[in-house]
Amino acid sequence: GGCPFSILRESPPQDGPHSEALTGNRKLRYKKCIKLTNDGMLVKKEVISRMKSLQERLQKNYYRIHPVTDFRDLLRQSAQRHTKRIAFRWKDARGVQEVTYESAYTDVRGLGTILLEQNLKGEAIALIGKNSYGWAISYLAAACVGTVVPLDKEMNIQTIAYLINAAHCRAIIADQEFMDGFYEAGLLPADILFFCLDQEREVEGSLQRLLKRGRWLIEHGSQEFERVQINPQEFHILIFTSGTTGNPKGIMLSHSNICSNIMAISRIVRVKSSDQVLSVLPLHHTYECTLGFLLILYKGGCVTFCQGLRHLHENMEEFHPTILVTVPLLLEKFHRKLMRGVEVSLRERYPKQFQGHDGLGKFLDSGSPVLTSMVRAKARNALGGRLRLMITGAAPIRPKIIQDLRRLGFRTLQGYGLTECSPLVAANNDFYYRTDAVGMAIPDTQIQIENPDENGIGEILVKGPGVMLGYFRNPEETARCMRDGWFHTGDLGWMNGEGFLFITGRSKNVIVTKNGKKIFPEELEEHLYRSGLISEAMVTGEQYAGDDEMYVNAHVFPNLDAVRAFLKVSAPTKEEIWAALQDVVRDVNEKLPSYKRIRKLQIREKEFEKTTTKKIKR
Repeated sequence: GGCPFSILRESPPQDGPHSEALTGNRKLRYKKCIKLTNDGMLVKKEVISRMKSLQERLQKNYYRIHPVTDFRDLLRQSAQRHTKRIAFRWKDARGVQEVTYESAYTDVRGLGTILLEQNLKGEAIALIGKNSYGWAISYLAAACVGTVVPLDKEMNIQTIAYLINAAHCRAIIADQEFMDGFYEAGLLPADILFFCLDQEREVEGSLQRLLKRGRWLIEHGSQEFERVQINPQEFHILIFTSGTTGNPKGIMLSHSNICSNIMAISRIVRVKSSDQVLSVLPLHHTYECTLGFLLILYKGGCVTFCQGLRHLHENMEEFHPTILVTVPLLLEKFHRKLMRGVEVSLRERYPKQFQGHDGLGKFLDSGSPVLTSMVRAKARNALGGRLRLMITGAAPIRPKIIQDLRRLGFRTLQGYGLTECSPLVAANNDFYYRTDAVGMAIPDTQIQIENPDENGIGEILVKGPGVMLGYFRNPEETARCMRDGWFHTGDLGWMNGEGFLFITGRSKNVIVTKNGKKIFPEELEEHLYRSGLISEAMVTGEQYAGDDEMYVNAHVFPNLDAVRAFLKVSAPTKEEIWAALQDVVRDVNEKLPSYKRIRKLQIREKEFEKTTTKKIKR
């Protein structure tokens, strides 16, 4: 009767504790409260009948928020609340630079005034460049004056030019290298306006000159930017998807879409004005833009810009971030290096304490409080000394990674979202979480499973204020995905009795056998990753000549460090690597029904091609 949460859920995962959803510091004592039914669900009818749903109790725990209607309102309120606090911090050739909220708001107003002076009100403005202060204020100013079109700087110049023309952009704000490339290629209209993002350059059309003139206009009484009427429900942000399985589509978002997402996240995850995020992922992607930039400004925190992945650890030591927004591929590499470093160091220093323990995870679970505290301090210091929260999304992540990071003292929250939803749809939060689920629907958002099969798996549908206005100049695709107010995500998943969402894969990726059996590649890829010997995997279906059956193939890129450690050799041969990975496949197949078993293994010599958010392009 004292259980802190509803207990309708599937069997506990093998690699983690039975109870992972928490209220305060209490955990459910399963031995007294559950029974195992034939279908594998853990149920306690007497308890369920007396308990309220997690969602109802979650609402009572919501953090207080302040409403904002649009980006100008968001920044104005933050500038009023946190006038002299540092809003942005970065490092360049001149050293560490800082900008307060007051100055950032002035710069956005100034740049917006210049854009209005150039007759760009209501026009589309492309934005291309690395994460920077200039990019951030250009995004805010352009989205208030007209429609901002953030583009992936990693695309080739022809693709970027094609998207700029498709969006009918009247102006481009870009790093100098792109401006030079456009001039040389001659792929854009002659009357398009160019503005240079490079802040160190004082040339005609440079951001530095634009900001100087903008500040001068404001100091002399210009109110043009404040007079712009912003309809929060109208189209002001155009995002082109990265396209893991097809061509990019233009997604139309409004200020209201993104502001509603920011406010929903702020109800369930505490972000403080003392927090500092290190912006690592590309800002043109809605995931980083909403969670690693706009959310932080909304709460009065500080956005610091990473100088690039090769400078990640250096920047963490310099800026001491408290929050990191990342993706599984980066987090797994990060986790691997961290766990290995801490364990090797402690095994050398405390060999007796490590005897009988299989790895650092079990040591943390059963070691002494003093040693556990020391391990966590060592891990924390390796990441700048202040990191308290990691947010991960955009792709699946193994539950063990989250469990290990939590053991080391880093609160790690997984979520699920799509650009079409601004982006967050479901998330683990400060009150309830599971390492094997992407979380619960965020406030004011509904999730529905359409046409579930015998296992409860169906297409995930979403309804809420974050759902897009539609696809740009593509009414057919909009009508296909938007029906009766519900957005059809194309993702497959199921929900348990507590409201936690589990993703099983993309509908486009499902492999269907001759007998109609469905195989989810993501499920098999997860099994392969558990060995630790595989760094990247992609499972596909293939038919052979003269045979109408569909067979399962696995394409893998080995984790060579783990293979060396496993084989206990410094330079394994191709034959030894092949044999080790064949054993992995054999072990996986033993756990699977015959129709799911991997028939063919292909080992890659280099990593898969990926999107800018580090998702494998299928």
